[in-house]
Amino acid sequence: MARKTGGADPLRRRFVTPEGVDLKLELGSAGTRAGAFLLDGLIIVGTLIVMTIAIGLLMRGAGAAEIFAILWLIGFFVLRNGWFVMFEMGGRGATPGKRVMGLRVVARDGAQLTGGAVIARNAMREIEIFLPLSFLGYQTAQGTADAFLVIFALLWSSIFLFFPLMNRDRLRVGDLLAGTWVVRVARQKLGADLAAHQPAQPRRTFSASALNLYGVYELQTLEDVLRRGRDDAVATVAETIRRKAGLPYDGDDYAFLSDYYAALCEHLERGLLVGRRRDSKSDILASSAGRPRRVFSAAALTMYGAHQLQKLEDVLRRGSEEEVTTVAEMIRRKAGLPNDGDDSAFLTDYHAALRLHLERGEMAGR
Repeated sequence: MARKTGGADPLRRRFVTPEGVDLKLELGSAGTRAGAFLLDGLIIVGTLIVMTIAIGLLMRGAGAAEIFAILWLIGFFVLRNGWFVMFEMGGRGATPGKRVMGLRVVARDGAQLTGGAVIARNAMREIEIFLPLSFLGYQTAQGTADAFLVIFALLWSSIFLFFPLMNRDRLRVGDLLAGTWVVRVARQKLGADLAAHQPAQPRRTFSASALNLYGVYELQTLEDVLRRGRDDAVATVAETIRRKAGLPYDGDDYAFLSDYYAALCEHLERGLLVGRRRDSKSDILASSAGRPRRVFSAAALTMYGAHQLQKLEDVLRRGSEEEVTTVAEMIRRKAGLPNDGDDSAFLTDYHAALRLHLERGEMAGR
């Protein structure tokens, strides 16, 4: 979840991730967001000009003008909406304009940004700006626009355009509906730089059981905590690790966490060298160690790839009985497999077999 913070900076906010790590984010200012939108607009206009020239060269002859107009309107609609949705659904959560201005879109509740939220916040832009201005442009071209229509269209767009200046969180109406924030991206060094500041050998040594508590996902969260260097977050995470690993308190939380981070990096890298990978502490493969109990044909395993593997892993981690049943039934139907009555075990075995199948494909260069 996310909350406002006290202090002098009105754009600082607390941002608590689902893992319980409290981060402080800085909201993007109205000027910065306007600059990002302007940059994206210039790129879109440039693309539109190229598209117009290309369509004009291809569309010649009788009746071409009407077809040209239809294709141009459709292309412009798809371009201006697809541009924002496509980039904000990506891993960076930002369009090229936002990336240049150091911004990205995040969910205000601290959860992962969903496709539905991205579509909702960008669909509102049609109502806020493009539809009234497009209608005004069409009426002007037809010579039917009067003073009232011009004033109404400009006033409508201006209200929505300047709406971020009317609230503390600099939210558009689309942000309110979608539950999103636009925040500044902290310019951080790479994770390798953080590890490079640690001693060649960690000052503290950790047992394999202590290092096996966490995987790649937790390593990234730990890296964020160390980068920000906030005493309360460092102390909380260090105490959590000590409690789970049964380690005594030695009086230096930051040094402890730095040493644990370096040791965990080395531990995970060694695991990768011998073909092991733990994505998180709740790694699904732990429940299906060894060879899968069920054997699947190559045809059943080639239906899906790495993206679906990750989705399947998420389903197993959440453990929703209804979701597990739905996904298991879908796989059985596609692969032509009978229902043996144990959806969770079936899905666990299929996940293990699919991962093994994909890893073998990578080793063979496919």
